[in-house]
Amino acid sequence: MVNSRTKKCIHILVQASREAVAIHHVHAQVVAACSSFGPQDVLYISGDHGHESLYPCQTTITYLRYSKKGIKRMNSWKNILKTRKLSKKLKALISEGDVIVADGLRVSALISPLVKKGQYIFTIVHGEFVSLEAFNSVQIAAMKSSNFHYIGVSKTVANSLIGVGFFGRQVHSVINGIDIVNIKNNMLTKEVARNQLGFTKNDYVIGSLGRLEHEKQYDQLIVQFSVYAKGDADARLLIVGGGSKYHELNKLVESLSIEDKVVLTGYKDEGSKYLNAMDVFSMCSKTEGFALAPVEALIAGLPLILNNIDAFCELEEYAGSERVRICKDSSDFVSMFEYFKNNELPMSLDMTRFGHESMREAYYALIAKEALCRNIKSEYQGMV
Repeated sequence: MVNSRTKKCIHILVQASREAVAIHHVHAQVVAACSSFGPQDVLYISGDHGHESLYPCQTTITYLRYSKKGIKRMNSWKNILKTRKLSKKLKALISEGDVIVADGLRVSALISPLVKKGQYIFTIVHGEFVSLEAFNSVQIAAMKSSNFHYIGVSKTVANSLIGVGFFGRQVHSVINGIDIVNIKNNMLTKEVARNQLGFTKNDYVIGSLGRLEHEKQYDQLIVQFSVYAKGDADARLLIVGGGSKYHELNKLVESLSIEDKVVLTGYKDEGSKYLNAMDVFSMCSKTEGFALAPVEALIAGLPLILNNIDAFCELEEYAGSERVRICKDSSDFVSMFEYFKNNELPMSLDMTRFGHESMREAYYALIAKEALCRNIKSEYQGMV
């Protein structure tokens, strides 16, 4: 390992692919936060495109390029923990790291038997539902040792980590940072966005942005929109994003006979640029770790209509109930669609707490306090 004045940080991510770009953005900011400590290495276990341009230019990026068969096995928590070949590679690669930043509990469990004395592990946990069922007792014991720390991307995730048995001193909450200036600059004007998507200036556009997957429950949003649209001829629904449920949701739209009122764009590289096409933003997610899309909608100045889950309630606490409405049941969505059509929003919010700078400062302070200062103290005590 390097001396106490320079600390090498190794960042381990599972997936290098287009679909994981949001996670890559988070880790790129953590790399930037740690860059003053010393050398930064980024290690991708699978894939071969980790959005390298996001990272500071001095960052060393390594791809293990796990086989397609291996990548498929890694989608199972139990199988990733049995991959001895991968463990051997990781042991060699992380041996010189002082600080290791891991992407999720799978990586944390995988490296737990490989960690040496004096190394500190910071695991970033993105999902709300946390489980230790896939890990054995040896791994869990190691993961609960004092040099392992867990960072939830929201208070909701942090509370889930404590709920499964991690100690409070191990668990921290750091809100994911967003490039607020870039999002604002990349947004299309309302007129341009609506022209591209086929909407008119008189349409009342209820919009959403996200992956079309089961946990997002876009079928519920479509059904609630269909109920509302019966009483509002100007109502339109825009869902920006792609995913495995795309064709299924299109069939649902057809079955409800609202094809002329609904636009499903499919995957877009920068979906947030279409936010100005919307009058209101809505989501019905079953679970969220960090509510990225609703935060982007707040940056665009949109009101939010969301269902009752913890991550969304956090946003209501911050932005206030005038701007963020939490729906207790499905009928609330219809009434809120109507409410925001007829009521103006209060002045725009200060969104700096969701910016990159705030996130980098939080990670710098956390890692400096929990790893670097403790290491320096122990080295000093060893000298006297």
